[in-house]
Amino acid sequence: MAADSLYRLATRWFMWRMESLGLLTITLAAAVTIAMKDSVSPAIAGLALASIFQTITILPFLMKLKSEFRALLNCLERNFEYVDLPQEAAHIIEERKPLPHWPQTGCVKMINFSFRYRPDLP
Repeated sequence: MAADSLYRLATRWFMWRMESLGLLTITLAAAVTIAMKDSVSPAIAGLALASIFQTITILPFLMKLKSEFRALLNCLERNFEYVDLPQEAAHIIEERKPLPHWPQTGCVKMINFSFRYRPDLP
């Protein structure tokens, strides 16, 4: 799967979990309000339910923004790592440049030839 698809799947799963928790919280608050209907005024109960509903509505959105911001920071951290990479050798090294008329016969002879990508590799 592509990284973007996995990220979208994880975001949907996270949002589903947050909305499920919100639904559970609102249901419990409504049940407590109904159970305590004699000791709590209807205005306070309505204010409490409205406040919980607003908080539960905005919370998944804020968590999604937080996760997207963290993903963007991850990309920024990678860019900073790429900036600090050691410089590779030049494309053309003047001391090792072949003669202009090389090769003359179409034959290349390699004696004690070896190459490696980095100095610390075999």
